Amino acid sequence: MKKKFFIIINLLAFAIGVNGQQIENGGFELSKKTMYTGILMSYTGTQKDNVASTFENVIYSKDNSTSVKIGGGYFILNNFAVGIGLSIGFDNTEKEINNTIGTNTVSKLNSNTFGFTPFVRNYLSLGSKKRFYLFNQTGIIFSKSKGDETSTTGNNTIESTISKNALGISISPGVLIFVDDGFAFEVNIPIGGVNYSKETKSSTNLPDAVIKQSNVDLNINILRMNLGFSYYF
Repeated sequence: MKKKFFIIINLLAFAIGVNGQQIENGGFELSKKTMYTGILMSYTGTQKDNVASTFENVIYSKDNSTSVKIGGGYFILNNFAVGIGLSIGFDNTEKEINNTIGTNTVSKLNSNTFGFTPFVRNYLSLGSKKRFYLFNQTGIIFSKSKGDETSTTGNNTIESTISKNALGISISPGVLIFVDDGFAFEVNIPIGGVNYSKETKSSTNLPDAVIKQSNVDLNINILRMNLGFSYYF
C-alpha cells in the first residue's frame, strides 16, 4: 500500500514539475464548448490506541485509505459542465479488540473499490482575472468493492470474503486555481449526500451475512479532501 501511495505522489510531482516553468499570471475563461480532464487523489490514515466505545474496546487499530480519481467534462454553457469520473480505491485495516470473556480478537481487512460517477459542475469566478473559481460538483456514484478479512481469536481463525455494491448522490464543493493557460490546481471536499449500499460477507462454515444500509450524510470532513490538477482546453 505504501509503495502504491508513493508512486502516485511521484507521478503527481513529476506532472507539476513539467508544467512549472510555464506558469504565468493569466486566467482562463470557462466558456461554452470548453473541455477539461484531470486527476485527483486522497489519502487518510488513522491510528487508535486503547479507545473504548459502547460497541467495542479497541486495543489497537490502524486504517489506511487511498483513492485516485480521473475524469473530464464538457461545458454545455458558460461556467456549467457535464462530465464523468472513474475512481479506484485501496483500503486496509488492522485492529485488536479486547473481548470481555476470553482472548483478544485480531483482524485484518484489505479491499479494493472501483467506481464511476456521472456529474454536473457549476463554477463561480472570483475576480475579473479568471484565475480563481469556486465550484460545486453534484454526481451519481456507482461503486463496487471486494476484499478479504481474517479474524483470529485464540486458536480460532475465520477467513471471509466481502463484496459491497453502493449507489449514491454526492455533493462536493471545491476551489480551482489556474496557474498557466488552461493548467489548474484543484481541491474539493465531499460534504455528503444520499447513499445506499449492500454488503455480503461470506465466511467458511458460516451462513452469509448481509448488511443493507441507507443514509443521508451531511458531514464535512477535511480528511476526505481530494487534491489534484486539471487541464482546460
